[in-house]
Amino acid sequence: MGESGVGKTCITHYFYEGKPLYDSLATIGLDFHYKCLNIKHNLIKVRLWDTAGQEVFMTMHPAYYFEANALLKGVNAVLIVFSLALPNLTSFDNNLYDKWENMEEKEKKEIEEKIRNDAFNKVRALYKQYTQISDVKEKIVYLIGNKVDDEKHRVIQKEDAIMLAEELNMEYYETSAFTGENIKTIF
Repeated sequence: MGESGVGKTCITHYFYEGKPLYDSLATIGLDFHYKCLNIKHNLIKVRLWDTAGQEVFMTMHPAYYFEANALLKGVNAVLIVFSLALPNLTSFDNNLYDKWENMEEKEKKEIEEKIRNDAFNKVRALYKQYTQISDVKEKIVYLIGNKVDDEKHRVIQKEDAIMLAEELNMEYYETSAFTGENIKTIF
């Protein structure tokens, strides 16, 4: 789960294909993936739901979850993903990437704070939405900060993300769907 452009589909692709997805289209509604893993001599079938992040689809998520209540009972883990770097160009100021390096530190800090607050509020809302329909005490819920490889445009610091994870009683990981950092670990 996560907003559009944070890398949910790219994380999923890296997990299943073992390589980055360079040209990703926005997920429409919900996408399912399956993969069999051999863990400690046990064959495990992983079924992954890749949810749409666009706000127009956000209101559909509860419907999917309620419709799939029987499937939810079999859900063992939820990943709530946000971007550590500047938002993708389609959802933010298209010139921000170009201006970022020459921007004054004060202005950068203001933008970083706004992006962090927006991202964290969306994470809290997704967590609340999920907890209203599922017993999280019996689930593993991870907070995933994706795009750790983009240090040049990083706007959310690890310490802040760890505090959010602690607030929501979640484990926190930083990943890169480009380099594969921690992708295997989170799954």
